[in-house]
Amino acid sequence: MTEWVQGEVEPEKMIQTDDLAETVRLLLRTSRHCLIPEVVFTRPGDPSAFAT
Repeated sequence: MTEWVQGEVEPEKMIQTDDLAETVRLLLRTSRHCLIPEVVFTRPGDPSAFAT
């Protein structure tokens, strides 16, 4: 578990490594004609997800 969120986010509610890996696969399969400048991962209901 990530040290800085220990006690704040339950392990089962953390973003899963499978989700990260699937995104990497998507990026590797995308053609050179497609640009994805940013990928943002947030957890459902995370109040800080869209904070500026």
